[in-house]
Amino acid sequence: MGTLTLRPASAADVEAIVAVHRGAWSEGYRGIASTDALPGEDEWSERLAETLAGEDPGIFVAEREGEVRGFVRLGPSRDTDAGRRTGEVTALYVDPGAWRSGIGAALLDRGERELRMRGFKEVTVWAFERHMRSRSFYEALGYRHDGATQRRLRHENAGEIRYRKPL
Repeated sequence: MGTLTLRPASAADVEAIVAVHRGAWSEGYRGIASTDALPGEDEWSERLAETLAGEDPGIFVAEREGEVRGFVRLGPSRDTDAGRRTGEVTALYVDPGAWRSGIGAALLDRGERELRMRGFKEVTVWAFERHMRSRSFYEALGYRHDGATQRRLRHENAGEIRYRKPL
């Protein structure tokens, strides 16, 4: 299976991150959220490159056998009801060919440790209400639904629920 390496993402990872994101979204959210909700590949690549060129992009990749197999993105919570000590996992995607191999859990753990080092006391993550795979994943790792829900325009038919975990 090869050694798993977790590291901060770099500009050289843009293409691989976009590919993982598209593949995981297409496979994982089939029937829940359309790929039309994603930015175009060029737009997403450009935005990601700009983010990675910034001072603190908060993106980590999981690499196995020289290939990026997943990524996590984190930062301060974007929610209006969040305190300043609340961090957020804004994205966590693993290549479908590597699902159930421990990569997602390793990336989430890396993200949580990073948030803790940055002084956050809790972490939140949004999951599609109808996506039982991700909900079960977060619950198995100690996240609990805190009662918050949202429905974003870009995911018109897919409600989301928020999970929270103390760090």
